Amino acid sequence: SRTTMTSIIAVKGYADLLVAVLLTANPSAIYNNPITCAVGSYNGLHISDAAAAPGFNQAIACMTAAVGVGHIVAARSGPAVTPSIF
Repeated sequence: SRTTMTSIIAVKGYADLLVAVLLTANPSAIYNNPITCAVGSYNGLHISDAAAAPGFNQAIACMTAAVGVGHIVAARSGPAVTPSIF
């Protein structure tokens, strides 16, 4: 049976996979959305241009997907694995 923690971990994993797909298919949707621009204007950090470094976007997408798959595997492996994640 799934506990609340395993469900949260699984949802986090699938969300990471969704972000990885977005970074692969349309990185400007993440870099240039209104929320990112609002946070950037609030904290003063420079917002990167998605077209400037496509290899960087692919690397971040691969790492995000790997973390997402790790969360999904941990959620399916049972409660003995999940405490090590959080």
